Amino acid sequence: MGTDWTDPQNIIAIATAIIAICAVCLSIKTMKEQQEHDQLSLRPIAKIRSINNSNKKLAISIENNGPGSLIIKSIIVNWDSNNNQNKHEDWETNKKPIPLFQGTKETVGLDRWEEIRHHIILSADLENYAISPGESFCLIDCSIDAAISSKEIDLIKSDLKKLKKIVLKYTDIYNYDRKQRWKKLLSFVNNWPKKEKEWEESLDLTNAEWIWK
Repeated sequence: MGTDWTDPQNIIAIATAIIAICAVCLSIKTMKEQQEHDQLSLRPIAKIRSINNSNKKLAISIENNGPGSLIIKSIIVNWDSNNNQNKHEDWETNKKPIPLFQGTKETVGLDRWEEIRHHIILSADLENYAISPGESFCLIDCSIDAAISSKEIDLIKSDLKKLKKIVLKYTDIYNYDRKQRWKKLLSFVNNWPKKEKEWEESLDLTNAEWIWK
């Protein structure tokens, strides 16, 4: 004997099931919207800027002006090499510091360069490096005192002028945590999900003036 769909009890059961399914769908939608709101409210906002101040400091800094932690995915630096050919350095695949000051090193000699380089910081191995809200760090930092001659300062500025563009790709803590969970869960699969939320910030240094005040 088939089900009597006109039976009030069956109608009530079907209506109850439909209402329950709708409630679950609405709950999932609400949770997703809340999660998206939380992510947007904690989105990092990157700013790359050149520092050229009266404290004898020449630098390139990366700032996080957003309310959430900033996770670096990659940094690409474009500059002119000594033979005037465009050269790229991708710190996501190459962990060594950018060889930016080769001109200064070759001119002053290795012994003198060993003394000068203690005043210069070239950051490296920055993949997944985190910057807290309101914080910053120097990608390139030249803080030189009176022990460095004016000729050597000119050499350093000349190398800095070779910088053309810096491109930063970054994500937020939500995406980073989610990525790590997927990698652990699907470690046995080569093609685990690669679609991620990321942002890009760049700084054009083609016409930058490096003035030692």
